[in-house]
Amino acid sequence: LRSWYYRIVAIDVAGNVSPPSKLVTAQAYDLSPPAPPTWRRAEHVRIDQFGNEKPADAVLDVYTPAVALAWATIQPDLKCIVQRRPTDREVWSAVSPWLRAPAAYDDESCWVWSFRDAAIRADTTYVYRIKLVGRAASTYSEELPV
Repeated sequence: LRSWYYRIVAIDVAGNVSPPSKLVTAQAYDLSPPAPPTWRRAEHVRIDQFGNEKPADAVLDVYTPAVALAWATIQPDLKCIVQRRPTDREVWSAVSPWLRAPAAYDDESCWVWSFRDAAIRADTTYVYRIKLVGRAASTYSEELPV
């Protein structure tokens, strides 16, 4: 967001210049949607009772199946929500709260986000997408089956 300052003067055909108008301030808004994120991770994992990730093949009854997701954006001032649907359905559901800008910034000049979806059925294949919301518009990621 940038501020611009304007004054208007009039010049007649004889070259006479009027006094300038009062100063007016305007701001230009970027109304374009955010660039789509880049998927960095999408894999099945298991979560132990302390919230630690285990490999997906670690099959103890105390481990909860989950999908670990990570994505990157080039804009820091966004909020994101993770959505999913089973592959045999058309309706998307939010599975995360609105996520604010992450603290992680990587070597590729990207903001790296992550989320673990632990409310899944291990025998179901899901499709995930990320909805990004910027100051004036929104966009979606590519759909990713997991």
